[in-house]
Amino acid sequence: MKCPHDRRELRVRKGLRGLVEQEQCLDCLRGVGTPSFALRHSRGGLFYWKRKRQPTRRRRHYLARLKHPSWRKLRREVMIRDNFMCRLCGEEATEVHHLTYRRLGHEPLEDLIAVCRDCNQDERVA
Repeated sequence: MKCPHDRRELRVRKGLRGLVEQEQCLDCLRGVGTPSFALRHSRGGLFYWKRKRQPTRRRRHYLARLKHPSWRKLRREVMIRDNFMCRLCGEEATEVHHLTYRRLGHEPLEDLIAVCRDCNQDERVA
């Protein structure tokens, strides 16, 4: 006999990409519905779960731009110009940072610098 999944409860579990929330049937213990990613937030020592928002249209456009062949060519030119070295600390560069986003999609080489992951995430770059 197939379970009708009448009794459900929202459960949170660890997934490969972070926390995942999904309804679970209390009778057959199967996941019901589509799982969604969750973020853990703290307010005054109390923890609650919040659904992750979908990327904005501007963010989706930016992510698509990073996959485009013209960006890959421009990125390679910046890395060669900077000898694959971080312009801020001198370590091996793994990323290209925009100094300004005003000309996004039409960036001249002067608007871009090669940086390492630590410097790109550091506040002094922003």
